[in-house]
Amino acid sequence: LFQTLKFLIIRPGFLTNEYWSGKRITYLPPFRIYLLTSILFLIIPHPDYQHRADEFFPLLQRGFFVLMPCMAFILLILFRKNNLLFFHHFITTLHFHSFMFLMFTIGKLLYFFNKEIPIVSNISNIVTIIMLIYLFLMLKNIYIESVTKVVIKFALLICIYAALLLITVFIIGTYLKQL
Repeated sequence: LFQTLKFLIIRPGFLTNEYWSGKRITYLPPFRIYLLTSILFLIIPHPDYQHRADEFFPLLQRGFFVLMPCMAFILLILFRKNNLLFFHHFITTLHFHSFMFLMFTIGKLLYFFNKEIPIVSNISNIVTIIMLIYLFLMLKNIYIESVTKVVIKFALLICIYAALLLITVFIIGTYLKQL
């Protein structure tokens, strides 16, 4: 567990490449990592605006879960010249979402314990920047293309994914309120 989390945090794309190359016994499987990090994210309460956070974070988590196959499909299209299967891109997506949930969890914990420190009060911005840098490095390390190509594909991925996330959270939120 600790070795897997260490590599998930400090080496973007490493676990994905290891999994693709068949080195699966040494590390936790991608779905278990995702399950662990998403559960951690969900069970740790958000310190402020508790009622609103209790409604929003489960929606966000469901939205991410619904969008994982969409992100894998977008990667399949963007990196089609790499001749990888949908499964390969889905593993990439699982690892990235695991990292996201881990960063969200760490951000919630930092804010909970140290919200008076100025840098911690901006933790959501810092976490977002870290995740974007991580995703870029992950794509660069996994798909091994030029920086220019990765920048363009990264920008397309972020734009499409952000739009889909907003739509998904809105639809899930509307549906749950009707229940």
